[in-house]
Formats: sequence, C-alpha cells, structure tokens
Amino acid sequence: PITHVGLWHLVAHEMKPGHYIDSAIADLGWRAGKLGFEAVASTMCTSSIALREGLAQNALAMLHGGSEEAVIDNLGAEHKIHYIMERLQDAAKQNGAILQHWHGRDIEEIEEHFRVFCVLSDAYVKKMLRWANHPIIGPMYGPAYATGYKVVREAIDKHSPQKVAEAAFHQHGYLDLETFQMVLGQ
Repeated sequence: PITHVGLWHLVAHEMKPGHYIDSAIADLGWRAGKLGFEAVASTMCTSSIALREGLAQNALAMLHGGSEEAVIDNLGAEHKIHYIMERLQDAAKQNGAILQHWHGRDIEEIEEHFRVFCVLSDAYVKKMLRWANHPIIGPMYGPAYATGYKVVREAIDKHSPQKVAEAAFHQHGYLDLETFQMVLGQ
C-alpha cells in the first residue's frame, strides 16, 4: 500500500525527474546520434544502472535544490521518516542477497533480519525476500540502490544539483558510477 508521502517519492523516482525523464533524455540523445544504443537498453546489473537508480533515489531532493532537508521543510516532517525507510529498504535489497547466497541463511533468519534490523512491514518483507532469493537480481542488482544513492548524494553535496543533473541526464555521454564521478571531477 502506498501512502501520500510515499506517492511523492514514487512519482519522483519513477517519473519526474527520475527514470521516465532519464529514459526520455537518453532516447532523444540516441535518436540524435549523441549517445550509443546502450543508453536506451538499460542493462540490468551494471554500474550505469546503479547511477540511474542513484539519481532516481535522489529525485525528489533534486526537485528541491538537491536537499532532503528542503523536501522535509517544504512537504512535511513525515518525509524524514520516509527517507529513513528508503535507506532501510536499500539495505534490505543489498543485505538479503548476501545473507541468502553468501552466508546460506534460511528464509526465517532473513525475514527476521528484515523485520528487526530493517524495520520492514510484512508487505516489504515479502518483496525483499523475492529479491534475496533471486540468484541474479538479489546479488547483482540489489546493491544498485544503496550504492547509487550514496554516490549521487555525495556528488550533489560536493558539486551542485545542476551539475549532477547535467551529468546524470547524459549531457556528457552515457555514464556509469565511475565515469559520472570523473566527469564531475573535471
């Protein structure tokens, strides 16, 4: 179930200025011959997808000058709780697969980890178990959210939301986490 607060974050993440705008700009760049086909293919489990998830995870803050505090000030204190819950979900996406595939923990232990350490509701526990159990998505795609969030968040804080948007929205070519940081460092 989606909350009013969650809807703000979902729309920003999936649509504007998140994945939809990202994909539209990439498609326009490819059609104009400025980007290669990989920009429109969105290959799962890659460093470029981690950048795209990081941008989407920071999308609502980008609409508010790059600041999560501005989101909280402008839209309400409950957004602070939502940001914390998103980071806990990111941890669950990453840690569930590690617990499952690396440490061989049984489902009950992983469920308990999600409930206790990630403070997830039953609906999110079920969702994260699907991630954790999948042999590819869990280990290879799960870390994209936490890692992408951190890299983009640090870039916003170090540079500016405008420079981050320019780089992340393919104005310097199709980038991944490493080339994104290199472009911003120039």
